[in-house]
Amino acid sequence: MVQAIAEYVGNLRRGATTIFEGLSVTFSHMMRPPTTTQYPDRTPKPMTDLIPDRYRGFLWVDLDICISCRLCERYCPIDCIVIEDEKIDKLLIESALDGKPTPKIKDPVRFDINLYKCMYCGLCVEPCPTGAIFFTKEFEGSSTDLSDMHMRLVDDTRREQVLAAAAEAERKAAAAKEAKAKAKAAAEAKKASEAQAAPEAETGDGKDAASDGGARAQGGGDAGNGGDGKQDANDG
Repeated sequence: MVQAIAEYVGNLRRGATTIFEGLSVTFSHMMRPPTTTQYPDRTPKPMTDLIPDRYRGFLWVDLDICISCRLCERYCPIDCIVIEDEKIDKLLIESALDGKPTPKIKDPVRFDINLYKCMYCGLCVEPCPTGAIFFTKEFEGSSTDLSDMHMRLVDDTRREQVLAAAAEAERKAAAAKEAKAKAKAAAEAKKASEAQAAPEAETGDGKDAASDGGARAQGGGDAGNGGDGKQDANDG
């Protein structure tokens, strides 16, 4: 009986203690001035300055440092990013993460982000090697038209510039390939002519050697005949 009463009183004490601990936060705020922000017309600073730096607002892409690696498109779990690109001449761009030069051989001609599908998980931002895609502090996206939330970051002017650069890069690549093929064909032709000239040179050397041998043999015969004539004269 005594043990049951002691347990009951202990439970009451713990319950009262936890209640006061929870209300202590509320009581502390009762004595503070209100911190309500009169948004949006009476803010002491622009809202973008009041939002923390790591806030996950709308996504944005710096196309000048985007190397079109398409990692963001690949890592997006709900496929809200669509990228199309073209090959261009190799460029070196400065990474926004570490400032190191990074090669760029492709440029996007389409970079769409469907913000009405985006869940702001950040999986597209983390793998970006140059920091081209990032979260902004913008959050005011209310609209009566859903298409307003479909961001098309590559405009027609930039698309035409990229396509022109891609055509120029393709022309240079074709010219380099043609020059390489011509050089290879010339090297093969030279090798074939040298291979054809080698047997002819060997045949010519054989004929010369045979001529020299015949001349030597004839000279030896003449010398022998001269010796016989002298012998005959002695005998006479």
